[in-house]
Amino acid sequence: MSAYTSDIANAPQLTIPQFIDELGTNKITWMLFILLGLSMMFEGYDYAIVNFALPSIQAEWSLNSVIAGSLSSWSLMGLVIGGVISGPLADKIGRKKVLVSSVFLFGLLNLPLYFAQDWIVFSVFRVLAGVGLGACIPIVTTCFSEWMPSKRRGFFITFGMAWMILGTVIAGIVGGALCNSAAAASVIAGETELSSVQTVALPFLDGLHIDHWRVAFFIGFLPIIYSVILQFFMLETPYYYASKGQSKKCIAVLEDYERKATGKTVLAERLNPNHLLPVRPEKVKVSPLELFNKKYVKATLGIWIGYFCGCLVLYGMNAFLPRLCGAMGYTYTLATISMAAAFIANILCGYVSDIIGRKRTVVIGFIAGAVCMYLRLRLHRGMAVCSAYNRDDSTGLHGEFRTNRYPANHAGIVSD
Repeated sequence: MSAYTSDIANAPQLTIPQFIDELGTNKITWMLFILLGLSMMFEGYDYAIVNFALPSIQAEWSLNSVIAGSLSSWSLMGLVIGGVISGPLADKIGRKKVLVSSVFLFGLLNLPLYFAQDWIVFSVFRVLAGVGLGACIPIVTTCFSEWMPSKRRGFFITFGMAWMILGTVIAGIVGGALCNSAAAASVIAGETELSSVQTVALPFLDGLHIDHWRVAFFIGFLPIIYSVILQFFMLETPYYYASKGQSKKCIAVLEDYERKATGKTVLAERLNPNHLLPVRPEKVKVSPLELFNKKYVKATLGIWIGYFCGCLVLYGMNAFLPRLCGAMGYTYTLATISMAAAFIANILCGYVSDIIGRKRTVVIGFIAGAVCMYLRLRLHRGMAVCSAYNRDDSTGLHGEFRTNRYPANHAGIVSD
């Protein structure tokens, strides 16, 4: 036996998290970070663009406020459905397949919106696209939690979720460029006749339109191309293979990971096929009801309530801030600036969570959010600044709580 082989044989054997921590942050870490981040960016764009296009849609289709407001909420119904089915599906067929499929789905279902002629067709496709959006978010968070080194995981998760905010910023820029908010507001208020502002001709469509809002949804077709890139470059998480008892595939993924990162497979030699996870999950069928047994019920309720509150603030603001700005006499620029400030706040949240801990960061974030919402009610012109601090990335940190609080064979279910 050579000295090298002897050293490997005598070295402590590694579990998956120890292996990832030993490799630390490397070029493959950053590749996965960018791949997952871009998925969230397209997600953010898809969700937010309807809010910037909404005034134009309302004016062109002569919708009342109730129906117009519902158009920004239909995707939330799909989000719930996607979130519910994505977890068990990811545990069954893998994180990568669910992620690629979800990105492909919400990209594909944007194309019919370019041709939609009434709000009913528009609503149906927004619900269906929402299924893809709802599946994407928890799976991305799970992949971040399972691939990123523990010392920098808080940063990577919150920075990764900040890509979604970046997507909303891009939606604001695109919406501001393609949508004539002033003309739409004038038509909605009854100050201008629709026929006098319908001056835009669009490819493959008859007649004239108020502006280019349909093009914004055509741009949302790009995730289809990106899903192909994900299929070729995204790695399945080793936790999935380990939880399914597929030790050979798990080790093969980690060997490939180390080889691409360092050109060697030294650490992979120390992996023990019989001890890949710190606590090996039992090979039993896991029911969602398991989340409410005595061992997990407190964590489950705490995570669900916190995640619900975070999503209520995040999605609620994304849905109504553009319209609110218009009603107060502002342009879309203010809403876009608010989202850009939130992007910075998300990144800072990642740094802070690695210093003071995830739980404290979430608690401080919610307290700061409550204060900022109060200030926003009292100071309308401070709305943009307050919004930035109101959007703490508790949703991202809750994603890490989900992964760390439950066994690997529960990961998909709790990601709902």
